[in-house]
Amino acid sequence: MRHFHPWAGAWIAWAAILALPAAAASDRIRLRDGKALHGKVINATQSLFVIKLDSGETRPIPRGQVAECLCDRPMPPPAGRAGDASFEAREVVFLPRAEYLKLLLEELRRARRSISVVMYQMSMAFTERNEPFRIACALIDAANRGVDVRVLFEDPGCGYILDCNTEAAAYLSGNGVRVKFDDPERVTHAKLVLIDGFTSILGSHNWSSSGLRTNSESSVLVRSGDLRHGSHPVLAWMASNLMWEKDAADNWKPSKKKSREKIDGVVAAIMGLDRALRRQHGASVYEGRGIVTL
Repeated sequence: MRHFHPWAGAWIAWAAILALPAAAASDRIRLRDGKALHGKVINATQSLFVIKLDSGETRPIPRGQVAECLCDRPMPPPAGRAGDASFEAREVVFLPRAEYLKLLLEELRRARRSISVVMYQMSMAFTERNEPFRIACALIDAANRGVDVRVLFEDPGCGYILDCNTEAAAYLSGNGVRVKFDDPERVTHAKLVLIDGFTSILGSHNWSSSGLRTNSESSVLVRSGDLRHGSHPVLAWMASNLMWEKDAADNWKPSKKKSREKIDGVVAAIMGLDRALRRQHGASVYEGRGIVTL
């Protein structure tokens, strides 16, 4: 008859427990109000955490409400303050020499809301073939269709070559464009155009015949896709799910097939923005009545 140590059964049971796969540790988010959420962090951006709670509920949490997040997922740094946050460009186009003028005029014609310009030099002759004059006409056309057009020139007092800026400023301001000169104590050598808050064109091109025709100049167009929405947690969560694709006409559009979770709020926001841009003048129909139900 075999005899077993009295603790043998306990040892066997303990060995069996150690052989079991370890249960996944639950993530924990501690909020600034002292509450704690337990579950699995399934997404984390610079402005938002998304956690699937142990109860099965999926909840988006604005990053500003989070005091601490304990999880294995790598955390992106918080979004910076306005003016120092980075963003991912959706499109970057190199514009050497004369390609700059062609694309600049196309973008100015497509502007819907705003055009902001910082330009060191604008020297033009008042003829249709003069490149800077064509730019001036595009700016005036934009102002006439309701676009907020603003131009900042280098102060003419900084050098005789910039006396041309005075003439350009007089022509633009006389035709509805808001023009200012910079601080005469500091040289502004920038050549920058910002259109509708999404498209930037910057580089070395001055708005002169030599800068646009004969010099070997280079600039770049950068198009971003940032959308300010008041840090709404649900819309931020949907934006973090969003994936894009191109249609047959080479236009970018949201892709429900590629997106991880719901994106309906972003699609609705894009549709609303489109209607607002198309109807810049006149009051909304809902300002005079409520929603009609059938």
